[in-house]
Parts: sequence; C-alpha cells; structure tokens
Amino acid sequence: MATSSHSSIAGKGIPILFYAGESTEQKGWGAAAVILLLPTGKRATMQQLLSSTSGTEAAYRGLLIGLHKAWQLGIRQIEVKGHNELVFNQVNGLAEINEPILRHLHREVLTVMKQFDRVMVE
Repeated sequence: MATSSHSSIAGKGIPILFYAGESTEQKGWGAAAVILLLPTGKRATMQQLLSSTSGTEAAYRGLLIGLHKAWQLGIRQIEVKGHNELVFNQVNGLAEINEPILRHLHREVLTVMKQFDRVMVE
C-alpha cells in the first residue's frame, strides 16, 4: 500500500507550514501566502499584499507570517516547506545574503525560529 508524504508527516503529529512569495517588480507590488496544515487535518491560511518588494523578500515575509501564526497557535515543532531555494539556502547558512533588507528579514526569521523547540526547513 502506497503512503503519501502528507499522511506520513501528519502521522508524526508535526504541523507543516507551506509558504510562498511572489512579486511583480516592474509594477511594484507582491504577495506572501501561507498554509499551515495541522495534524488534525485543519488548516489556517494567511496572505498579505506587499508593496515594492522582490520575490525573495516576499518569500521571507510569507515565512515570517507563517512562523508567527504557528507560534500564536501554540505550535512548538514545525516542518517548513517553501518554493524559494534562495531563502532555503540562506536560512540554512548555505548562501550569502547581499541585500540589506534580506539580511534584516533573515535575522528576524532566525530569531523567531529559535523560539520553537524544533524547526525543519525543506
């Protein structure tokens, strides 16, 4: 019998945070979106429109929105999944951060993540 990765993760009882951020830099706006999937099967969704942002900045903001919401819900262990490889590499210390705004967001993400007992970033 095949088991999906969703059911195996949910079986661990660890909530999953899916985050995304997109930007239309030429128009000067973007959006961050989050889905927080709880082991009970319930989910919380959040989104935020952003002005004057890059795609990477929007992804960082989505990650922050999701982490803050998870903490508010009393979640202390979380699995994080996102579509932005640069954010993943920067959060895991595998890539340099050259833009000041991204350095600030990176520090904020790490500060929030330290509050959790366990954060797995994929």
